[in-house]
Amino acid sequence: MNRLIAIAIIFFISTTGRAFGTTPLLEVQVSSGGMVAFAGKYLYLRLFNNGRVDSEDINNIGHAIQRRRTRISPAHLKLLREFLKSENTRKLAAFYPPANPPLDHLKTIKISIHRDSYLQTVEILNYDFLRGMDKGLYPKSLLDFMCQIEKIRPDSPPRLTAHGLCTLFSKS
Repeated sequence: MNRLIAIAIIFFISTTGRAFGTTPLLEVQVSSGGMVAFAGKYLYLRLFNNGRVDSEDINNIGHAIQRRRTRISPAHLKLLREFLKSENTRKLAAFYPPANPPLDHLKTIKISIHRDSYLQTVEILNYDFLRGMDKGLYPKSLLDFMCQIEKIRPDSPPRLTAHGLCTLFSKS
């Protein structure tokens, strides 16, 4: 009987959460190992369809993870939804090779875009905005996408794309 009640509670929470706008639209997980400032896995961001953003910031000194919750504006959310539905975003490859050979470290960025009928995933190894762009590894649509991700959490460390590069890139 207790088991049945527990299952009913879990079902209620999971279904009502979706009804109240807590369905994820986008999730970015980062994992790293080797000679890096932080070895492990953390949530770079999770964007919900109501504009809520959950993320984890890394303190490299104590290797502490600080959880953060913010909200983006309805106008920004509308632009992001359109961006996520765009053909360029839908055509992103499932895997992008490292811009630099993984000699002493490995950093994996796993992006999940929750679509109506499926989950689109994009995985990038040892992401490097400038070297990847110079070597032609990353299409403009991926670089645009990474810049959109940075706009969701503008003041949170660490950053996947160095501050200012997105502004420079968008002008070129």
